[in-house]
Amino acid sequence: MFRLIANHFTPARLPYMTRHNYAREMAIVCVIPWSMALIEGGLVGVLAAKAFHAPPFIIALLAAAPMIANITSFFWAHLARAKRKVPIYVAIHAAQLLLVAIVGYLPTNNIGLIILCAVIIAARCLFAGVLTIRSTIWRQNYPPHVRGQITGRLSQLATAFMVTASLIASLTLEANPHNYRILYPLAAAIATISVVAASRIRVRGERTLLRAELKPSSAPTPIGEATPIYDADPPAHRFSIFSVLKLDPVFRKYMVWQFFVGTANMMTLPVIIILISKPEHLDQGYIVSIALTMILPMAVASFALPAWGRLLDRMHIAPFRVRQCCIWVLSMILLAGGAALAAYELVIPALAVLTLARIANGLAIGAGILAWQLGHNDFASKHLVSLYMGIHQLLTGIRGCFAPFLGVALFSGWNALIINDTTLIPAFDGIGYYMFTICAILAAIATLGFHSLAKTSPKKRTD
Repeated sequence: MFRLIANHFTPARLPYMTRHNYAREMAIVCVIPWSMALIEGGLVGVLAAKAFHAPPFIIALLAAAPMIANITSFFWAHLARAKRKVPIYVAIHAAQLLLVAIVGYLPTNNIGLIILCAVIIAARCLFAGVLTIRSTIWRQNYPPHVRGQITGRLSQLATAFMVTASLIASLTLEANPHNYRILYPLAAAIATISVVAASRIRVRGERTLLRAELKPSSAPTPIGEATPIYDADPPAHRFSIFSVLKLDPVFRKYMVWQFFVGTANMMTLPVIIILISKPEHLDQGYIVSIALTMILPMAVASFALPAWGRLLDRMHIAPFRVRQCCIWVLSMILLAGGAALAAYELVIPALAVLTLARIANGLAIGAGILAWQLGHNDFASKHLVSLYMGIHQLLTGIRGCFAPFLGVALFSGWNALIINDTTLIPAFDGIGYYMFTICAILAAIATLGFHSLAKTSPKKRTD
């Protein structure tokens, strides 16, 4: 068994020119999850709910932090433009690890909770920079016919270690919630190995890339087709999210349908944390709460990644998203059923159905890990990949600013806002488990949209 696993991940099975960087990436994905697991919404949200006694909307904020951080993607893309990628990548990653370590020194009072939110959001903003720059590095270093498989293997290792780190963290916190003071600094220390490994990555064709990034006449072509050297559409266009989406209607439609399913997905995570961990609902301990919010979906995603990687290498991202969205819809229907059983205090059946929902969620996450990192490559030329990734991240950040809070508001409701005996906002009791039905409808709309796009989208890019 060990030999089969080693053969699956060995660099020797890959094209010769990819092996040096792949080996370094392997080292990175084996250690960085030890710190990343601790700032994922599924884990830090449970920690905040139980140790810091965070209210629902603070849990929503922590769950939204990864998505909100994506708003900074254009800043990172601009920062890295026409500059060597690896030094910036390393500096951002090192700063992120420092913030992770700080969490271990926070008190479990209101001030500590406020600082926790600020630190988690800042750390996620830095990681958004890591993702933006890494997207360009992977595009340069890995050819398209193996890019999905390489990304799948790296992501599979990362998710496997993420699951392991989350399991150890849940057991440690179950023993004593204050053990977070040891967990966070220790995880950051372990992950510093990834900083050293990242500093030794070489970017293939970087000189050509840097020269191309300085060209004032470069602009996206109308349908995302590759040009021999660089996408150009004279006269020169000043790039912005609006100009790119105007000039590339196929990518614009892709972003629209991604907005639907992304919003639905973001609405669910904080509600799941509240549903499983809060005393007024299922009130499960750290192990069960973190297992259902994070460990189980990530474990399933890890096993599903190789199959999704092979599929993505064979097809355009639009039909790939259709298959993923069908699973999203199923998972949200199951979530609605599990939440309904919980509302009637049927704890064991509710946990059983929620477990099935999180397994389906994990299958979709496996596809989403790849689609998130590589989907924009089917629309952008290699010299515009940071820009397209930046647009994707920015729109993700925009929906992250409202979707998790909308999900919590629909599920739990809110108190009336009264000033000087005047009711400005009336109280709302929430719609409970029906919120998941709304999410399923949004995901179904996205499925139909991607299906329509798949009929007209260009072929998979080969540059």
